[in-house]
Amino acid sequence: YFFTQVVAPSFISQQKLPPDDASHGYERGIQVDSTWDEAITFAALEASTYAGKRMDRLARTNDKDEKRRQKIITFSEEFMRYAFREKLTTEELHNYVHSKFSDSTPLHTSVEKIVLTALKSPRFLYPEWQALAKKEKDSYVVASRLALYFWDSVPGKRMHSLIDRDQLLKKWQVENQAKMMLKDSRSIAKFNDFMKQWLDMKNKELPSLSSKKFPDFSSALALDLRRSIFRWIEESVWKENISWQAFLKMDKIQVNEQISDYYNLKYPQDNNISGFVEMNASKLNRSGLHTHPYILASHSYAEESSPIHRGVFTSRKILGRTLRPPTEAVSFRNADFDPNWTMRQKVTELTKAANCMSCHDQINSTGFVLENYDATGRMRSKIDGKPINLLVKYLDSNGQEQKFSDSNDLLNHALSATKPSQSFVDELFKHLAKQAPYSYLSLETKNLSEMFKNGNLKIRDLYIQLCFQGASDGFAFAN
Repeated sequence: YFFTQVVAPSFISQQKLPPDDASHGYERGIQVDSTWDEAITFAALEASTYAGKRMDRLARTNDKDEKRRQKIITFSEEFMRYAFREKLTTEELHNYVHSKFSDSTPLHTSVEKIVLTALKSPRFLYPEWQALAKKEKDSYVVASRLALYFWDSVPGKRMHSLIDRDQLLKKWQVENQAKMMLKDSRSIAKFNDFMKQWLDMKNKELPSLSSKKFPDFSSALALDLRRSIFRWIEESVWKENISWQAFLKMDKIQVNEQISDYYNLKYPQDNNISGFVEMNASKLNRSGLHTHPYILASHSYAEESSPIHRGVFTSRKILGRTLRPPTEAVSFRNADFDPNWTMRQKVTELTKAANCMSCHDQINSTGFVLENYDATGRMRSKIDGKPINLLVKYLDSNGQEQKFSDSNDLLNHALSATKPSQSFVDELFKHLAKQAPYSYLSLETKNLSEMFKNGNLKIRDLYIQLCFQGASDGFAFAN
């Protein structure tokens, strides 16, 4: 009743897999141990049982069909090809498929054995095995990597058909295929997942601030602010294909009536308008992505802004700097300081030790310059009746001292520096390939980041080029 189109049935395993290793800042897909092996075994058993019960539907046949057996064998051959990501030889087909069928074995049992064999095979579980096993990388390797980087999946029927017709050999053919794959909803979902990670949203709860100090800042408002960011990403990245510069500037912001009321904006009084609308970010006194209310609120304490949390986010994400883990974790306790002190004074006192300042020299300055926003991200000019000092000295990646007097100065530095775009490019590739860029011979992220910084490569174009160059690493294109 509620669906306007027929949706093909899908299998989703209910087996929980152990988390991937993320100690390097991204999920690397290298967590192989007995727990992982047990989990994928149960998942494979679950999938094989599912396939056995639904073999007629999957093979597009029924128990009255005279060609039922042959259709199920054909389906099994195709399934094995997709799982192994390449065409099987006659001998391989016999070993993996045909030998599982016999007059004494029920068809559903044969299908279950084939699916289980495929899903537990190293050829399925370790995608890069295919590339490592070949002296010369072929179209199957390229297709396998493209599917993995864009979709976290395997090549489908169309890609196998292109390979069979020798239409995935030339550079322009592979690039065109990459552009086609970007339009798939799985590619969009994967980039959006990267955005959650890059924006420090993944596996994090909504900002929860003091109801006593901020009675109007509700969980519903926090959720709307989160939606605001992703509506902007949908509009700017997937509809407009904006540049890196426009991404950092974020000169438009998505707001609804609840957000408008809290941040003192004039929401359109039009009966034909409801929900989210786009406004100029300057109306909300914003100057860049790092000043979006959700980013500020999610990097705050319950009652106060947090220059440390904001500074860590801004240093790493907006300015592309690398921060070492603290040698000694020191917790912030408001009660330890003079109640008349500002947050800047408290943080300065807390981090004044030499072993702290090796990183806090960056963190504090990029956090202090955002002190004109309270814990909810609202603009302010005073704290407890005292003027706010935003002036900071920041040591850039070249060792040059920069002076910032507000968040706009920080933004302008990020737009002119090379580190931010390079960091974003590297982080995106790690998310797509689960490997560091230096693991590839022909992947030139430096050139890509320069083009990205200068506006010659938009965000979607960067996505395509990273997948294309990574997938074709070691592959000799045909003339």
